[in-house]
Amino acid sequence: MHEFWTHGRWQVRQGSEDQFVAEWERLAEWATRAVPGGPWAVLLRDRENRSQFFSFGPWETLEAIADFRSRPEFQEALGRMRPLLESVETFTLDTVASQGHI
Repeated sequence: MHEFWTHGRWQVRQGSEDQFVAEWERLAEWATRAVPGGPWAVLLRDRENRSQFFSFGPWETLEAIADFRSRPEFQEALGRMRPLLESVETFTLDTVASQGHI
């Protein structure tokens, strides 16, 4: 079980959703390939508010999260995404309970 998670709440400008998804996928593909401790990520879309997205990813260590966020590739990806966004909130979360497979 992974002890740490990152979560993002992304409010995308209307009309920029497809471009945002493409940029997020580009970032996630790089991260899952190049960053140790970040084996997978998922992006979810709100069915009621089609411009709102939620991302989640498990991490082995807090150091892996810090390493990911400090890399120039991450900063560049955020730079490409920011013009597409109304807002973004990021979170670092601890696992406190789970049931079944995650």
